[in-house]
This record gives sequence, C-alpha cells and structure tokens, in this order.
Amino acid sequence: MNYNQNGDGAISYRSILIGGLTVLLGMVLLTVVLGTLTHLGWPGLLNCSNTFYLVMFYLALVTGSVYAGFNSQSMGWLTGAGVGLFASVLLLMISILTGPAVNWFFFSLKTLINCLIGALGGIIGINITKR
Repeated sequence: MNYNQNGDGAISYRSILIGGLTVLLGMVLLTVVLGTLTHLGWPGLLNCSNTFYLVMFYLALVTGSVYAGFNSQSMGWLTGAGVGLFASVLLLMISILTGPAVNWFFFSLKTLINCLIGALGGIIGINITKR
C-alpha cells in the first residue's frame, strides 16, 4: 500500500513493516537453531557466539530487506534502508529492556551499517522479478 497520491516513487510502509517482522522472525528462528546446536553437544559455539550472532542478524536483515524490496516494487534502496532502521530500533528496545546502558556511538554506527546492508538487500529484492 503506497501513501503517495500520484503513485510515483512512493514508499511502501507496509513492506518495511513486513520486512522488519521478517528480520525478527529470522532472528528468533536462527537463535533457536543456535541454542539447539549448543544444547545437543556443541558447546564450542559459545566461544564465538558474538560472531554467530552478527552473522545471524545480518543474514536475517538481508532476508527481510530482500523480501521488503520484492514486495514494494519501487524504491528498493529506501525500503531496505527502512528495514535496517526498523531492525535497529527493535534491537535498541530489546537492548534497553534486557541489558546494560547503550553506547550511543556504537548504536549509531551499527544503525548506519544496518541501513546500508538493508539498502543493498532492498536493491536485490527490487531486481527479483515477479513471474
């Protein structure tokens, strides 16, 4: 659903929301997989859990932004960047609820990186044609 009167270059907020929820779902599923693997006897994964977390998050972010770009079919880079921003704000809310104080410099840097990765995913999603 586009919110522009003439329809040219409209941002699809619905696609951004769906892409952000896809990121959240992907993170939950990949976290369950990592927890299951650790529980089944691969405790060595805990030594590099931060690396696995980042890989899982960026994999979920690319998946969500590609899906959002595919659904929006216009302005994929902006839709993907919106998904990156949505995911960053979502992680900020989770971090505030569960962890220590937020380092705002690193949060801003990670938000910028998330928006760039999301924009690339949105561009890829736009270029996937619906058949």
